[in-house]
Amino acid sequence: MDSEVSTDDYQIGEAWSKTALTDDILTSQSPIFQRAALATAKVIGSDFVATAFAIGEKNGEVLLATNHHVIESHESCETIKIRFDYLRVGTLRCARIVTTNTDLDLTIFSVSGVNDTTKAAILNVASSFSAGAPKKGARLITFGYGAVSNPRHNLMFGSDEDCKIFSPDNETRFMADPDELNPGPYKTSMFATGCDVSHGDSGSAFVDLATGDVVGLLSTGKVPKDPRVRDTSYLKTIYDSSSDDVWKQLTYVVPATKIRELVGEFLPSP
Repeated sequence: MDSEVSTDDYQIGEAWSKTALTDDILTSQSPIFQRAALATAKVIGSDFVATAFAIGEKNGEVLLATNHHVIESHESCETIKIRFDYLRVGTLRCARIVTTNTDLDLTIFSVSGVNDTTKAAILNVASSFSAGAPKKGARLITFGYGAVSNPRHNLMFGSDEDCKIFSPDNETRFMADPDELNPGPYKTSMFATGCDVSHGDSGSAFVDLATGDVVGLLSTGKVPKDPRVRDTSYLKTIYDSSSDDVWKQLTYVVPATKIRELVGEFLPSP
């Protein structure tokens, strides 16, 4: 990702909402905010940075989730390093892919290099996918390593007034990737949100601010954005009317309910 690409290509609403996390910000925030931040991991490949998050333990393995387009195969897993910047547990490695699925743009993988102290720290903040359906209007927060305005790949967070679910209650669409800069080759089940994201945020958890539930996994977004999505009145119009533009111009998230439905046997309990 070119760090000089304008935020205009990615921005939803009147301002770019992503903010670099600091220790001072982290300690001043709610337990829901803190847990989501601490559970977020940097995925470091040979030529890219992306995002993953801890979902718990199963059969003795510590499991993380990210996108299929981030870690596609056992061969790519072998090259991946994992760092929890704010847990400060050292560098881990992708050990094996537990399951991967293009319909969900999902990879669940285990990590190696985990001693008892590290395992306890990760499991203390891990959150598996919720069984609750996405509800229109639910306010969200997301953490990730998106590259736009973030050349050092710091952990960023976003949760402005537009970062909410725009699609109707429990409605998903099996969609082609609307990203015109780097589109994926397969369709994925997704719902629509107004959250600011960029390349590098792939694999981020979307957390309900009211409940702390992980309601979905970022997959993609329309890039470049139509300039209209930076207009609050346009966003209000498509939100209130459930316009089809909701499915063309925003940020798209794989619902936790679909993940539990299709690969629940591989997941820790929520």
